[in-house]
Amino acid sequence: MPPLPGFLYKNLYRWEKVFVSGSAVYKDTDECAEGATVTVQSNGVTVGEGLANNYSEFVVDKLDPGKEYVVTVEAPGYKPYTQTVIVDDSINLGVIFLEKAQA
Repeated sequence: MPPLPGFLYKNLYRWEKVFVSGSAVYKDTDECAEGATVTVQSNGVTVGEGLANNYSEFVVDKLDPGKEYVVTVEAPGYKPYTQTVIVDDSINLGVIFLEKAQA
């Protein structure tokens, strides 16, 4: 059903857009990767960013459906995690274990 004229619709993007979510955990300590940065790119252009919260969860929303995205999760002292996904519907990447970077 199209939006009705004269009404203000809050968060309408949630019906028309999709999101990528997941959890970031440090593999060596099994601790939440609170503050890990999440970047979502399409064709080399950053289209969304987020941070892992204190429960290790992250969400990057307002993405266009049917596109290919490169999701990167980074934390200081750990190797970046990168995954390419085609997002037709909102997707949860599950638990992402960040591995310690070599000194």
